[in-house]
Amino acid sequence: MLSAQEVDVIRATTGEGAITLIARQWIPLIVTDDQMPEMDGIALVHRVRALAAQPTYVIMASDAIDAETKERGCCAGVDQYVSKKNWETVLPARVAEGLKTIRLRRIGKHKLAHESVVTVDLHSGAHTARHLVGRLSAAIMLAYRTQGVVNVISLGVHPPQKEKVTDTQLSATLAALKGALRLQLDWVARLHAAGESHRFVIVPPSPSSDTEAFVQGVRNNFVSYAKSLAGQAPALTIGTTSVKPAANTKLPTAMEVRGKAESARRAQQGSVAD
Repeated sequence: MLSAQEVDVIRATTGEGAITLIARQWIPLIVTDDQMPEMDGIALVHRVRALAAQPTYVIMASDAIDAETKERGCCAGVDQYVSKKNWETVLPARVAEGLKTIRLRRIGKHKLAHESVVTVDLHSGAHTARHLVGRLSAAIMLAYRTQGVVNVISLGVHPPQKEKVTDTQLSATLAALKGALRLQLDWVARLHAAGESHRFVIVPPSPSSDTEAFVQGVRNNFVSYAKSLAGQAPALTIGTTSVKPAANTKLPTAMEVRGKAESARRAQQGSVAD
């Protein structure tokens, strides 16, 4: 099916066989089952991430894809899940999307710092959705142990009048975001967004007053920037959530906490397309 779409496909019959192939050459995209003899999908992904010197996109097929499954996979390094019930219909599009993502990642690796449109964290740059899951999971556990609070901010940048956000506009928008960041304190991840929009998730430290100050700082910097574009600035949407993990209750997953912040942002969104 993939070969018919002019995708070069190399097959391995076992996880160890796949590792041997990956050790010999760069394979930009891997499709794997989560349940396999000798080495399951998660173990395979751990090995892949340890070996891969170049960006590699991993798609995993699974019978059950719930929040906990996704979180475990994201922490291991899975980029996308597909259900075994309808994988034939969705896999070609997911593979095409994955290969495009890898091309962009490779281009991003070679861009000069002043040309990059993805660097928002002054210390380490924007992280991926997979890194966000690990960071949020650690924050949830820390808040549970210390009876603290997990704060999450969801931020969307949307093109004016359904036009494409140019690199210059996005860079200027990120500069506005940088102006409100605190070096080595606020943690930023960039997420996939539909259309020409851009999404970020920020995990600031407690207390919640810091979160409020951060959001206000972003808004102030963004308003100043928007005035210079005479009505052509991208629209900004922000949603926040605070979660306090309680004893004797099930800990929320990172995906659930992120989802609450995303829902809050969409509620503020109005007519802006996401």
